[in-house]
Amino acid sequence: MPVYSFNLDDFNELVGKKYTINELAERLPMLGTAWEGIEEDGQRVKIEVFPNRPDLLSIEGLARAFSGFEGIHTGLIHYKTKKSNIEVYVDPSVQNVRPYMVVGKISGVKMTEDILDSLIQVQESLHVTHGRARRKVSIGAHDPKHLKFPLYYKAVGLDDIKFVPLQIGGEDIPEGELTPREILKLHPVGKKYAHLVKDKAPMFVDSEGQVLAFPPILNGELTRVSLDTKELLIDVTGMDFESINIALNILTTAMADRGFEVEQVKVIYPEKAKNNLGTIVTPDLTPKTYKTSKKYIVKRLGIPLSDNELVTLLEKMRFGASIDPKDKDTLIVQVPPYRADIFHPIDLLEDVAIAYGYNNIKFEIPQISTIGNENPKEIFSRHLAYLMVGYGAIETLTYILTNPETHFEKMNLPPNESEIVIIANPVSQLFTICRSWLLPSLIEALSNNVKNEYPQQLFEINTVVKLDKTVDTGARNEQKLAYVYADDQANFTAGKQTLEGIALHLGLKFTYAEAEHPSFIPGRTAKVFVEPTDKNSKKVEIGILGEIHPSVLLNWNIMVPVVAFELSVDTLYEITSQK
Repeated sequence: MPVYSFNLDDFNELVGKKYTINELAERLPMLGTAWEGIEEDGQRVKIEVFPNRPDLLSIEGLARAFSGFEGIHTGLIHYKTKKSNIEVYVDPSVQNVRPYMVVGKISGVKMTEDILDSLIQVQESLHVTHGRARRKVSIGAHDPKHLKFPLYYKAVGLDDIKFVPLQIGGEDIPEGELTPREILKLHPVGKKYAHLVKDKAPMFVDSEGQVLAFPPILNGELTRVSLDTKELLIDVTGMDFESINIALNILTTAMADRGFEVEQVKVIYPEKAKNNLGTIVTPDLTPKTYKTSKKYIVKRLGIPLSDNELVTLLEKMRFGASIDPKDKDTLIVQVPPYRADIFHPIDLLEDVAIAYGYNNIKFEIPQISTIGNENPKEIFSRHLAYLMVGYGAIETLTYILTNPETHFEKMNLPPNESEIVIIANPVSQLFTICRSWLLPSLIEALSNNVKNEYPQQLFEINTVVKLDKTVDTGARNEQKLAYVYADDQANFTAGKQTLEGIALHLGLKFTYAEAEHPSFIPGRTAKVFVEPTDKNSKKVEIGILGEIHPSVLLNWNIMVPVVAFELSVDTLYEITSQK
């Protein structure tokens, strides 16, 4: 989650009231941010913003929200716009490269160090979170004084154009004009984001071919924003149309809160563009209207709020709110154009709770009679953990979220999206899917400890997620036990001995059948079964045991043999509980 800093005096001026550091330290976290302290000069405040509120990533957005929360300025802001004479033509060549672009203009700019600092910070913060490290959304801010209109967004070959890239202070930047290929190889920013560009380079140029930007990498030096800038041109490109619109709205409303004027730009898409967008005018700062049940919010919040109280609380969160005169239970809410997190009535409920103050909600003991007990399966899992610790293994706790490279590629497995839960909007490319088995997480842990001495024994008892059409959610959780033993002496027999110890303590009999699995060495891999306790039962498969394949070890830079097994804790629990 991004941490950024802002000038205290600038913040107070935007809020419309003077607050001390101590007052902000107490009040800002109640809005849903994390206090990170102050910088050495004592005049800059540092906060952490959660990914669901990208509009708070600028000092302007934070001040806007805080002034409402404090009751200084409440209700919906109706942002005024006017149409500029700027046209941007989106070329068909970008459709399979980086297909979407929106543009806005800010006029009447009175640039200061604080405003320039805020503009840079909000861009980078949006890139990291909302933009998914620029893959999904990238932003450029330009001084348009040297441009010749109209503007064009197109894709070119990596060697087909040259321009002077934006110079960055303190970095070793090659001088003069560079091609996109040279920027990706030589420029620090280009090298960092080179993986986002394939065979074609998206280019934002004017009618004379002058380069404004090379999205999603960097801008050109031609349109550098400085303290002399009087107008701003903001472009946002990306892979998702809704996401780039939200980013543009966040930036333009932040500038509008400074008292600057927002001008709309005509963006003309080709006839056969994705989503058939045609000609659009951006930014669109029209609020969205939602209707929800007043009873829904009050009941789930558990606080008896009157109509006026409910409306007032929503207005403190900078919404427009009213009760439908035709239906007294219907609440009409106008959502500002910079809010990216309102999808469901529960999101409005959360804001009502924030405005009410979580510290004002009284604790109540439920009026029910019950006796709490620990889940028997948890007791069983803890017993297994004690056994593993007794065998000399160290317990680990890894993330349920992972990525295809860790889960499949490095384990010699072909990607199989039919068996995994994919995250629709991942915060990071490291966490894009839910794991369906535990061993890759433990192998990764071994990889992170190759400099430590051997032997190394690790285990984990944790959850995996698998797709299942028979359940309402479409996926189910399973509890697994995974174990890895890394050492020069690690082999199939050593792993089997640990399994036999588990079977002995559980009063079960394990048997083994030769198996094949790409992550393990052929001939040294076995399925693990529990033998039946009576003649009417069948043996049950509970997991796999084997020596990890050398190519998998090389993928993880592990230079010693590793034996591993993974068992179903759910199945073991069911079998032992029936005894």
